[in-house]
Amino acid sequence: MPKFPNYQTIDGLTVIASYLPDAVRSALAYKPQEDDLFVVTFPKCGTTWTQCIVYLILNKGKPYKNSHELMAKIPYLELFGADAMDKLPRPEAIKIHLDFKRTPYSPLAKYIHVVRNPKDTCVSFYHHTLKLSPYEFDGTFDDFFEIFFNGQNDYGDYFEHTLSWYEHRNDPNVLFLTYEELKSDTRNAILKMAKFIGDDYEKILIENPDIMENVLKYSSIEQMKKFAKIGPSEPTPPLEFFPSGIRHFTTYIKEKGLAPFSHDDFVRKGIIGDWKNHFNEEQAKKLDDKTREKLAGTDLLKQKLQEETAIYFHHTLKLSPYEFDGTFDDFFEIFFNGQNDYGDYFEHTLSWYEHRNDPNVLFLTYEELKSDTRNAILKMAKFIGDDYEKILIENPDIMENVLKYSSIEQMKKFAKIGPSEPTPPLEFFPSGIRHFTTYIKEKGLAPFSHDDFVRKGIIGDWKNHFNEEQAKKLDDKTREKLAGTDLLKFWQKLGILE
Repeated sequence: MPKFPNYQTIDGLTVIASYLPDAVRSALAYKPQEDDLFVVTFPKCGTTWTQCIVYLILNKGKPYKNSHELMAKIPYLELFGADAMDKLPRPEAIKIHLDFKRTPYSPLAKYIHVVRNPKDTCVSFYHHTLKLSPYEFDGTFDDFFEIFFNGQNDYGDYFEHTLSWYEHRNDPNVLFLTYEELKSDTRNAILKMAKFIGDDYEKILIENPDIMENVLKYSSIEQMKKFAKIGPSEPTPPLEFFPSGIRHFTTYIKEKGLAPFSHDDFVRKGIIGDWKNHFNEEQAKKLDDKTREKLAGTDLLKQKLQEETAIYFHHTLKLSPYEFDGTFDDFFEIFFNGQNDYGDYFEHTLSWYEHRNDPNVLFLTYEELKSDTRNAILKMAKFIGDDYEKILIENPDIMENVLKYSSIEQMKKFAKIGPSEPTPPLEFFPSGIRHFTTYIKEKGLAPFSHDDFVRKGIIGDWKNHFNEEQAKKLDDKTREKLAGTDLLKFWQKLGILE
């Protein structure tokens, strides 16, 4: 029998015992206003991050002073109680953790829902429960895994919650996002949120790059951690001025002699893959099996490995020396049969995978490079030499420059800049370059720019190219060729492969 946190059940909803029952009931009974915007997640699925992004969009990139201001402007409905909404300034937003059937719903209100893969959600939820004193939980990860697996945690079963919102993903007043796409292409996800909130907000970000950069900067994990450590900028008013739910929560902690907690308890790592540091093999398999069972047939289990094909198609189509004017369907068959340049994708990948643990090989995936760029850079630096890693750790400005100048936007910018000095005669170049240049010239082919090599740099563009039959065909081949590898498990964990 696992150790349990201190929960209570209110009208069938499991929540932490320190919440005021009347506040929770008032949240469930809340009648949304026409301009209400809700940030909805299962706990630990990017709630604070999404709150932060929404705040910055609404306030044109101007950061909040501290976490107290963020909580006041985007209050947590179940904790604060509905009476807090009466004084909510407009336009702002409301945070909830409710499944769809319990959500205060109006077709005129808007709902941004973010879902995260179950393994990382479980790990993040465990640390949250362990760290926040009102849970009064001192169990192990094994204890919490069983609680999570059986849906006995606060807010109930992860899969039921996720599917309740998934069924409404195409509703015009619901924006359904994944934590993984938010991590892998933050800029595009921000633009999606802005457009969903209102076309004017999207227009502001597109026409004012400085505002977009501020939204990206001040919603980063590093900045959120920094803001979380800053106390209120003004004296805290007496407790009676706070909403009923906050008064009860504060008194509960004080009367039980529990340790106070900081707002930075809500921002931990913000990465994908931390589950590997907690799950044993049996737990991973057990949750994988349940995930496949519960999410069968949903887009959440669809294959995204098709990125390679879609990107390669555009590269082949764009570069004149290929002399290719075929369709994506033409290229799909070429790629699927390993008839493209450099041969079969799977043979190539497996040839290096077999050496992933060699001391002189660093084996990375594009997905981890996108989802946690900072950590991937540190891995590369350490691999090149400990001194390089040390320089980045001890000099944050150098690390920021590496991040900034390796971004897609900067690479596209540099690609458009010509040589700063006159190009030397062709005979000064290596033989391969001389041949390549002469070949293009003699065949009368269009010259190409270096920015032909930098396209979108996102995850998910395959959806704009693959039909259902092609997606299934490549899924099946991927499972066959990569069976038993960590790569298969990794992409399954990301929701990239069933």
